[in-house]
Amino acid sequence: MNIIKSILIPVISFLACLMMGNAAPQDNWYKSDSWGGVSGAENMIVTDDGLIWIAGNDKIAVHEQNGTLVKQFTNGLTGCTDVALDSIGNVYAKISNNLIKMDANGSQVWTVPVSQILSIAINKNDQIYATVKNFAVKILNVDGNVTQTISNTSLNQDVFHNWAGQDLIRFFHNGDFIVNVPGKSLRFFKSDNSFLKSLSGGNSKIAVNPEGLYYNNSKLYDPISGSVVSNMTGIPETYDKCAAFTPKGDLVIARGDNTIDIWTRTYRTHGTVVRNVPPQPRLTVTQRSGTNLVDMDVEILDPDDAT
Repeated sequence: MNIIKSILIPVISFLACLMMGNAAPQDNWYKSDSWGGVSGAENMIVTDDGLIWIAGNDKIAVHEQNGTLVKQFTNGLTGCTDVALDSIGNVYAKISNNLIKMDANGSQVWTVPVSQILSIAINKNDQIYATVKNFAVKILNVDGNVTQTISNTSLNQDVFHNWAGQDLIRFFHNGDFIVNVPGKSLRFFKSDNSFLKSLSGGNSKIAVNPEGLYYNNSKLYDPISGSVVSNMTGIPETYDKCAAFTPKGDLVIARGDNTIDIWTRTYRTHGTVVRNVPPQPRLTVTQRSGTNLVDMDVEILDPDDAT
């Protein structure tokens, strides 16, 4: 047994160093699923249960990640371009100059006018945030009443200069949020609604992942530093209309040809890809009965194998 211990400790240390050097995450992403039949997607979200909610083409369609249509809302949704859910499953839709609330079955609860509303998102406190063209961000409660407006006046600085277009708002898990202004820049806000900074970019396909990074122009960025974390090699940047991350970190993209693609990150390891988790090295050590000989079985890490 002492022989096994004396061999095991340095071998495990060596394997740990090897794994850190060769099994680290890479920028390689592969298309793990793809399915069609989704026309006119404007915006999407993925809820905690993994369902994909797609707004556009006068409806809200809800799909499983294999493409199975779970349900679809169409009543009163002409011109619907964004969707959000609160903590108890009520559904909110942005339609022209109105915000609509529905129950989980699609029955309308209320409609309130929000002039020039562009996009909506709901934070963990069930506050509804709506971007409004040329003005600011309006915050509403679940009854549809405006409780606060984030504007140049409230911030005492010119944050919303030249604010126009299909401005998209999305929340990070910690309550911070980001707003994009296509062709201009991204605005990054803290959970207390204070403005933190502007970031380069502004493409409408912005999405936020579970790790607190944001997706823009086929790259993952750190919102604090603004630096690129992953180049997301292999994902085209020219065809996606909107995107969202699953709770497990897969990227869902709606394409202009009515197709949904799901992308999963790979790791530089030999063997089966484990979703977003570098596998641990395996080591088996046995001592031959009646001898001082030891047999070791070690998993080999291949630094050149991206799958």
